[in-house]
Amino acid sequence: MTEWIREHKSQSVALGIIILIVLILIVVLTGRSATATEENESSVVTSAEREQSRRESSAIQKENAAKPEESIVISEESPEEQSAPEAQTESVTALTEETESSSPGADIEEEPASTPEAAEQPAGGQEETLPAASNSAEAEEPVHTHVWQNHYAQRWVSNWVTVVDTPEQTVYGAQLYTEQADGTWISNGEIYWFENGYTMDDFKSMLADLIKNGYMGNYVNRTKTIPAVTHEKDQGWYEEYVDYQYCSCGETRSPQ
Repeated sequence: MTEWIREHKSQSVALGIIILIVLILIVVLTGRSATATEENESSVVTSAEREQSRRESSAIQKENAAKPEESIVISEESPEEQSAPEAQTESVTALTEETESSSPGADIEEEPASTPEAAEQPAGGQEETLPAASNSAEAEEPVHTHVWQNHYAQRWVSNWVTVVDTPEQTVYGAQLYTEQADGTWISNGEIYWFENGYTMDDFKSMLADLIKNGYMGNYVNRTKTIPAVTHEKDQGWYEEYVDYQYCSCGETRSPQ
């Protein structure tokens, strides 16, 4: 073994170091385990002490709560009070009052705390009537004010006019004279109108032929008016107008 250690010095040193580290770890773990055990035992002891203290406190409270009733019972069973009913009644009443005054739950008449409402109460004991909370809440709600906008539409505005299809015309013509029974000539003969292609030259040519055949008369100029040919037409237009007013809340009204 000694020879092996001499031949393997480095391995021996390493093995020694490993053994030393293992021993140290064993010591450390053993110490921690002991400490944890002590802490657990201390915790158990502390919990037991707290439970014992809580039980003792509860028992004391129950005894204190039962004391007034025991005093009343003793007072009722006293021979002296049985022999004197009036004294018994007074003793029980006094003892009851004393118990109530000494008990924690006894009613103690206290002066009402001064409040801002009491300080503001008017003289003479009259109370001011304050508005209900609901009315105050309603008063605080914002009041909607209508903002009216114009709504526009279009409508037809009539404008009837007379449209001339054919304008008014003046037509010229010639009327022949005729001989009467008394030998006079008057212009009541046939009228030749210069229209529809018939002209003054055509009339004069005809008159020359009549004269050749013994016509002794003459002619007179005539005119006539031909009315215009028209029809009625609505030459209106569309105009924009306000048909109603509206608010963003949905209300509408007639234009103002």
